[in-house]
Amino acid sequence: MFDWKIVVTIIIVLVLITGYVGTNPMVSGFFDAIGGKLSSLTGSPQSGVEFTLKTDSYPAIDFSAKKPANFTVIGSTTATLKSGTFRTNVSMSVYDFTGSGSMRGNELILKGKIGKIELPEITVAVQETISSNSTFTSMSADYLTAKDITIKGTTGTLTARGATTQFSGDITITSPSGSFEFYKNNAVFTLSGSASKISIPSAGINIG
Repeated sequence: MFDWKIVVTIIIVLVLITGYVGTNPMVSGFFDAIGGKLSSLTGSPQSGVEFTLKTDSYPAIDFSAKKPANFTVIGSTTATLKSGTFRTNVSMSVYDFTGSGSMRGNELILKGKIGKIELPEITVAVQETISSNSTFTSMSADYLTAKDITIKGTTGTLTARGATTQFSGDITITSPSGSFEFYKNNAVFTLSGSASKISIPSAGINIG
């Protein structure tokens, strides 16, 4: 005969264990580590950290765009397409870009494929390759994935998991993806999206 007392006893024990794990950081950390290892073994993805970062500086950044990305560049650009080379010193918007690129200071380099280019005088649907070099006064892009970004000796704000933290020091963002803005809306650098991990040693922050 099925004994309900055994079931109730097991439930009570599990509740007590869960409460103890939640209040004991060493035990909680142990089970978190085990959970992370099991996730990697089973192939189930861990959720990323959604965040918005604003800082007064940024490092050299290498990126890729596997999903079609859009760029808006204010400045001067020289671009080479299959159909020829063009130059503009006002603004340029690139749509449906896939490929790779980099930011070095206020220099943007793109190499890949595009679906459309928009200039002040004309908009052209091109569907071809592009290799471009821009010197920008402001720039924004979406759907980018970057290599790990470490900004040293910066000042800024980080918003993640419902909390906003002001900090000064170093910050490391592991595998960020999202929208990048440079010199827009009174901020030197803004990054909104997700990352696998964010670390600010000076503030004791380690998320992910």
